[in-house]
Amino acid sequence: GLISFDNKPMTEVLDELRNAFGTDIQIKHLNTPHLLLTGKFLVGDGLEYALKVLRDSYGIQFEKDSTGRGYTILK
Repeated sequence: GLISFDNKPMTEVLDELRNAFGTDIQIKHLNTPHLLLTGKFLVGDGLEYALKVLRDSYGIQFEKDSTGRGYTILK
């Protein structure tokens, strides 16, 4: 499994990650929802890895939700 996207808004990328991993991702706040992203993630690397790459590259902040099964985007 490979997740790839080309010039897609951050919100669509998060939707693709949500669908690919079958995990809930709630967006509480996103500074750059329309920022266009291009990239690839291996499903085997996991969702948290993908979110960390987005954090390091684009400054999003996230945390696991209270159930420990989903994530919330904070910034």
